[in-house]
Order: sequence, then structure tokens, then C-alpha cells
Amino acid sequence: MVRKQVIKQPEPSKVSALARGLPCTRITASVLVNRGITTVRQARSFLDSTVADLPSPFSIRDMDTAAGRICKAIENREIIMVFGDYDADGITSTAILVEFLKHAGARVKYYIPHRIMEGYGLKREHIASVAAKEKATLLITVDCGISSHEAAEACRESGIDLVITDHHKTESALPPALAVVNPSRADCPSGLSCLAGVGVTFYLLIALRAMLREKGFWNKIPEPNLKACCDLVAIGTVADIVPLVGANRILVKTGLEMINNRCRPGIEALIETAKLKRPAITSEDVAFRLAPRINAPGRIDHALRALELLRADSREETARLAGLLNRLNTRRQAIEEDIYSEISQVLLDRGHRMKNMRTIVLAHRQWHQGVIGIAASKAARRYCMPVALIAVNGDIGIGSARSIPGLDLYRVLKSCARLLEDFGGHEQAAGFKIKTENIPAFEKQFEYKVNMETGPEDFISSVDVDCELPFSAITPKLLDEITALQPFGTGNPEPIFFADNIRVVSSTMLNNRHRRMSLIQPGGNRPIDAIQFNTPQKQVNTGFFRRVLFRLRQNTWNRSGGPRLVIEDVTA
Repeated sequence: MVRKQVIKQPEPSKVSALARGLPCTRITASVLVNRGITTVRQARSFLDSTVADLPSPFSIRDMDTAAGRICKAIENREIIMVFGDYDADGITSTAILVEFLKHAGARVKYYIPHRIMEGYGLKREHIASVAAKEKATLLITVDCGISSHEAAEACRESGIDLVITDHHKTESALPPALAVVNPSRADCPSGLSCLAGVGVTFYLLIALRAMLREKGFWNKIPEPNLKACCDLVAIGTVADIVPLVGANRILVKTGLEMINNRCRPGIEALIETAKLKRPAITSEDVAFRLAPRINAPGRIDHALRALELLRADSREETARLAGLLNRLNTRRQAIEEDIYSEISQVLLDRGHRMKNMRTIVLAHRQWHQGVIGIAASKAARRYCMPVALIAVNGDIGIGSARSIPGLDLYRVLKSCARLLEDFGGHEQAAGFKIKTENIPAFEKQFEYKVNMETGPEDFISSVDVDCELPFSAITPKLLDEITALQPFGTGNPEPIFFADNIRVVSSTMLNNRHRRMSLIQPGGNRPIDAIQFNTPQKQVNTGFFRRVLFRLRQNTWNRSGGPRLVIEDVTA
């Protein structure tokens, strides 16, 4: 696919002022200005903030009520039930809350539903079959609950206090819970709506620790070091694809520092299984190597397998569970590839009928509902269109949708609400439940609403380029500055640069797929190492490029620490 190159044009005066004030290179200043960071104060906050700079947890609505009730349950030795979601965000949320409560000596149980058998979220039947059965007097949800109105009513009827912690959007009235801790609720003044579920849970832990400290609780037992759970906070946050800015940036940066040094045994085993190299594990490694393995059990088996790994202590047990997650992830990849191949074939068969379409809506009775979300993401990127895939079982379909940049998918689904049994999610990813008889009408309404919300330019695949970077300007100082901008992700994309008139000095193919090259620019006296992943066949012998788009990284392959270019695109 040919992608449009959008070369950013940062205001020169702002670039100059930032370069002088920090100080830093003009290249780094350009990258910062491109991300809306235009003053020295903003840049210092972006680069230097730590967990000590996190906003107060009590700025989140209902946090004081939630923390107060949990403290009471700890002190009174009540049974607390933690109810989590089955994805990486929910699993890590469950792990850190259970870990904290157990450290505090609480009587705590936990439960994560089966994706296929039980579906998403806290339901009315869970109150009797899970909470009441365990004689819990307090039920805490993590990364779910904001739409669990019937379950909240059942809690009230059963005399069980319900504390909801969540981050998903809601358009309806809040459930009748004792406390609803969700920075995305309309009346929350915290400004923390970008938090993932695990971020909200971490803020709850900060509030609990502070409240228990005021009571003198930690005079009896050691006060927990909450930084120790930032490895899981980082993984859950990156996995949920929330913006890596503000509090999220601080939490992920702190967590990556831990992951690159020493973290809990379960993550150590997962790092070994994924063959990651310290000290260069990045948010990209978390997103594509660690998080998928944690997500895999919840997709095709049971999420408790992943939670067991995160809570395990012995090397033998963590090695066994990490191996299991690795095998499940391999199975998940095979299922995903089958679904994606079927999507590609259907669209190929439709041919010209797709030319005027702005969306892809497909349903199938054989698709695995735990994997369609990943296939939808892949299809949305490939075809640059919003995608909704539906796994049909009987007269009900479970759907997973993914968007394109700039299109609020949640708002699109809201316009289709009359055709849906349920829906929820974010701007870029959402899930829904639909009767099969409504799928044709949904397909039309989905297409109509996307057409109303977008223009032709939204469906052109593009790549944002920060600025030109001549090879002569690639210095150790610049490399350090670009590295300091990590972690990269949504909201803080990894910089992409361009350079012109590039000659290939030497090259070799790796695994017949990836081209490793030594590149030089006219007037240069030293070649720079580069790698082009999944090189198109027509480019494997190209010796000259008119333009190269690339990411600048430290070379960790040969431990030199020097520059390495990761080729994003080329013009021969």
C-alpha cells in the first residue's frame, strides 16, 4: 500500500526557543513541538516527571468513599471479592489489588469470568454464584462494572457493598453502587480520563495506602512500596493502547525501568520465554511480545492462567506457566491468521463492490470471538477503514470493532445503539452484542454514520514525518535525546525522520524476509547500520533510494549502542 507522507512543519521560532532553553538539538526540539510541547516548562515536565508528580488520587470522584469502605473491610476482617476483566488490563489490575490487600492482611478472594462462557463484565448472576457464595460483604470491580446496573441492584438486594473501578466511557446513568471510581465519568474533575483500568486501580492503591497511614495501620506491618507493582501497571497500560502522556507516561516509564532491572518472577519468566534482551526492553516489546502472551489465555482458554503466572513465586511454576502462555499465544496467532485470510478472501471476492464502501462489517459462525478483535485491528490497518467483525453463535453475535485515526468509534456505535443488545469501549476499539437479525441493518447504519463523520482524506493511509534528519546530524547526543522521549505509543508516537539520496554500501537478507543494510549519504564518511523488516521483493537488490523514512534507535543487536535506522518506507 502506498502511504501519503505528511511532513510536519513545526514553527521555527518555537523550535529555536526550545532548543536554546532546554538546551537540546533542533531535531529533538522539532519532535517536541510536533507533539504540542512548546515551552521549556512543558518539556521539563514531559521529560523529568516521576511518580512523585502524579496528581492526587482523591481528585477522582468517589475515591474517598471507595478507599474508606475498603479500609473498613480490612480492619473488620470482612471478606472482599475482587472481580476483574479477562484482558491484560483487567488481569494486571486484579493482580496488583489482590497483592496489596493480601499484604494488608485482608481476607480477599478474586474472580475473572470466562470470556466465552460468561462474557464481559459483572452480571446479576455473579452476585449469587460468586460474591454471596464466598460470603463477601464487599465486591470491588477492576477494569469493568460501569455498565453493570443489574448486578449493582443485585448487590444492593443481597446486602453486599459494591465499589466499581473502571475507565470505560458510559452514556447512561451510573450503576447504583456505593462508589463509582471512574475518571471518565462526566462529573469527575480529575482530568485523568486517559488512565487504563490498571491505572485507576493503582490510584486506588495510593489512596488506600495514604488512608491506612493516617490510621497508623503501617505501624504494625511494613508499608508497601507501590513502585514495585509498576511493572504490571506498565504492561496493562500499554496493552490497553491508552495515550502515553501525563500520568500514563509516568507510570509506564517507571514500570519499564523496573522491567529492565528486576521485577516479579512471573514477568521474569515471560521475558525469558519471549527472548527479550535487557536493558533495552521498550513499550513496543511490551505491546508486541509480553502483552499478547498475557492476553492469550483470556482469548482462547481462561485468563486465570495469566493471573496465576503474575502471582507465582517459584521458578519452576513461573517457567511452566510462561511456557503455557507461550503455547496459547502461538495457537492464538494461528487462529488470527485463519480469520484474517478469510477476511482478505471475502474482500477480494467482492471486488468493485468495495470501492465506494467506507467500512468493513463481516460476520461468521466459525470465527473465534476471543480473537476477532486482533483480526479487526490488522484489517483496519491494512485497508485503512473501520472494521467490525462478528462471531455468530445461534441468534446472537459478539462483535469487535476497530477504528481509523481521528474517528470516534464509540460515538459511531452509540448511533447504532437501537440495533445492539449492548456495547462499550473507547474511541479506537469497542465491543458489542447484536441479534443476528439486526446485522444487515447494523451494517448499513455503521456505514452511514462513518460516512457522516469522515471525509475522503481520512481513508488515505498516511505516515507522519517529524522532519529531515541528515546522516551527518546523527550524533550520540541526538541518540540520547531521542531515547529520552520514550516510552513511545499512542499520544507520543516514535519519531519518524526522512533523509534523501541514500546509497546502499552493503546488504544481506535475514531469514529471506528482512534486509540488513549499511547506508551512506553523499558527503558522509561513515555508513550507518539499518534494517528493513519484511522487505518487498522488488527492493531486495535496490542500491539507491531517493528518500528513506526511518526511526532512529540505539543498536542493541550487537551491543554497540550506536545508531541503527529502522526503515519505515523508501522511495527508490
